[in-house]
Amino acid sequence: MKKYFLLFNIILIPMLISCFVPEVKIPTKKKQIENSLCSQELYIPDNLYIFNTNSNNMLISKEHIIWFEFGSKELDNKDYKTIEDVYLFMQTNKNIKMIIEGHADYLGSNADERNYPLSMERGTNIFSELTNLGIDTNRLYIFGYSDSTPKYEGTNKYRDRRVEFVIIKCDAEFEAYTNRYNQINITNNNVLE
Repeated sequence: MKKYFLLFNIILIPMLISCFVPEVKIPTKKKQIENSLCSQELYIPDNLYIFNTNSNNMLISKEHIIWFEFGSKELDNKDYKTIEDVYLFMQTNKNIKMIIEGHADYLGSNADERNYPLSMERGTNIFSELTNLGIDTNRLYIFGYSDSTPKYEGTNKYRDRRVEFVIIKCDAEFEAYTNRYNQINITNNNVLE
């Protein structure tokens, strides 16, 4: 009797389940990502693209970029779709790591005191969401930039209150990134504790 019970539970039930539960396939395309430090072929979901800067490979959603309200670290409902897309990218590419960059604008009183902690809190919220979905904490890093790397001016200044994702394919890339990060913070007098 035990033999039939084991046969039924171990072999037949999984076979029956596989007949009725469709396999989830993420539409992806392969892209060879190269730089002077390392090269790797990545699988990129259709709703994401990789923007190559001089020094980084940024992962960007085609549908939604995560921006924050003034002085806020709270996520909008639309932000969760982007976080899920980043999660799927990381699940598809198990060998990569991701840097979550938190940014702020220069507006408001006491901006120098508030912006670094705020940019770290923004990155930490994304970190928490990705780890709650199942990404290993050893694959994620948070870097806060405060208002040291503005990209926008005038009425688009709100877009500097953002989070960006940097793909790290090897240890050499991570070391080069941290060297650049430390240089930016020394230049902007944001000495990290």
